[in-house]
Amino acid sequence: MKKAVILLVIFSMIIGSGIVSDFNKVEANNKPVLTINKTTVIPGETFTLTFTDQSHTANPWFTIYNDKGELIISGHRNRIYSDSFLAVGTYHAYAASQHGDSNWVTFTVKPAAKPVLTISGTEFVTGQTFTLTFTDHSNTANPWFTIYNDNGQLIISGNRSRVYSDSFLAAGTYHAYAASQHGDSNWVTFTVKPATPSLTDVTASFMGKTIAIKSIQNNQYASADISMNNTPMICNRDSASTWEHFYVESVSGGYVGFKSLSNNGYLSARIDQANAPVQSIATGLYAWEWFRIYRDNSNNYYIKAQINDKYLTARIDLANAPVQAQASQYSTWERFSIVIIAESPPTNSIGPLLYDPIFIRDNPTTNSLRITKSNSTTSNYVNNKVNELVFGTGVTADRVRRNLNAGSSVVLFFEGAGANTDTSVRQGALCIVIKNDLRGNPYIAFENASSTTIPDYPTNKSKNEGTPMPTVIDGIYNIISTQHRGRYDSLNIQNAPVVRFDGNSYYKSTSYGINIHHRTEDSIAPNNSNWVNSAGCFLVGLTSGGNSDYWTFINTVGARGTKSGIDLGVVIVDRSQATNYLLSLYNNNAEAVRWIQSK
Repeated sequence: MKKAVILLVIFSMIIGSGIVSDFNKVEANNKPVLTINKTTVIPGETFTLTFTDQSHTANPWFTIYNDKGELIISGHRNRIYSDSFLAVGTYHAYAASQHGDSNWVTFTVKPAAKPVLTISGTEFVTGQTFTLTFTDHSNTANPWFTIYNDNGQLIISGNRSRVYSDSFLAAGTYHAYAASQHGDSNWVTFTVKPATPSLTDVTASFMGKTIAIKSIQNNQYASADISMNNTPMICNRDSASTWEHFYVESVSGGYVGFKSLSNNGYLSARIDQANAPVQSIATGLYAWEWFRIYRDNSNNYYIKAQINDKYLTARIDLANAPVQAQASQYSTWERFSIVIIAESPPTNSIGPLLYDPIFIRDNPTTNSLRITKSNSTTSNYVNNKVNELVFGTGVTADRVRRNLNAGSSVVLFFEGAGANTDTSVRQGALCIVIKNDLRGNPYIAFENASSTTIPDYPTNKSKNEGTPMPTVIDGIYNIISTQHRGRYDSLNIQNAPVVRFDGNSYYKSTSYGINIHHRTEDSIAPNNSNWVNSAGCFLVGLTSGGNSDYWTFINTVGARGTKSGIDLGVVIVDRSQATNYLLSLYNNNAEAVRWIQSK
């Protein structure tokens, strides 16, 4: 009886220990079981094989082959066997005891991912903290960091915290990588720039003074070199003379303009060109000619253009160090010194430019206005017509004088009076701008003999997106400021009556999209047959001069930097001197030409 009780107690203890449940689990398969804690590891990472049989054999026999069938391990191991020595590859393992062989398990050792180095930014200023972060699969605490400067000089070489921050580097470009037992990281490149000093607006202190401007970077004066046509101001003069002198004029809003004593042209930030070159070309002070002057604590000066909010920079990396209004931030190339030449306006000025809108002339008399650029065939007609419109009587003359007296512009296009009447090139019109000076006296403010009022393809609607091609009818119309195709300053002819053409068919209509703008090519027949300079718009100037005449025209009428929709005056279209030219363009259709000439 006592033996039975003892056996019952022992059996209960076995059940309570879980041995029986393990035994049942193994017995259910009649076979030992081998498991692995993960099926994929990297070199050096620990894997664990666990062998289970009905008697929990302490040291079963383990066998591991690689994928080539080579025996890697064969021998007794602890039934819970961990290791980390295996090279990259695929492995197959089983274990055995007196109760039989286990199942096979397969696992893979894959190459470790390459360590990665990242940085908190790519540009810093001196004294600013940068942070390099090293990451590998084991998050190595103190990898080896290496940093070189752009000259190949070793700056840092040693162990650092894997998240490494510092701020000691001088201005320059640097290249860094880090390494651990898992390999080298990628390289990262970053730049440390000199810290930018705080600036003070000192624009007002230079108003009304004549100055010279010198680049700090190359120690050369800025020059408006009028010997080089249509070129930027350049910093390449050892000393300052007339070409290097600029009179500082006050304009609204605390801005100033810089007037060159070399040609009386205002410095203009030419945002219509690549890199916004600064040129001594403008005849008036508009948005492109407005600037502010700033000073740092070291008495260096910085000049910022109003039109694009960019700093002037002396491009010493280019020939003659041209000045451009294209720097978003200021550093050494944007640093200038300013020398005061005179405390008052210059007395040796060459006088106002021909197109200066504040030009004051003697009191005019009838027929005193003289046009200089019309061709010889039309010269008498144009001169008489201009003076008739300005000094004569009638509805049109009254409208002309009302606009002039209001300070607006009167723009005239005389088709057939230009420099070239060749129908293969679209430049047959003379463009004139008339304005009043400060005393109210009219004067010729602008002339250009390479303009046009005729479409490139006058009767071809395929060149106008399938809409019959418009030609503006002769007459007088209001003009407002606009942006041609949303890209640059131009004029819009308001509610222009037109004759529309589709081959030999034509009819009268109204167009709201007739602009006065510049051409992009001189030829009427470019290589791309789908391309046109315009489809009914008027064009001023040629491209061969960089459209400089066009920008003088836009300055003169007051459209430079002006928001769209501002009334700027009137335009008068006169094609009475181009009848034969029109007949050759419009299929010899006399009635259609009479419609165009408003007869």
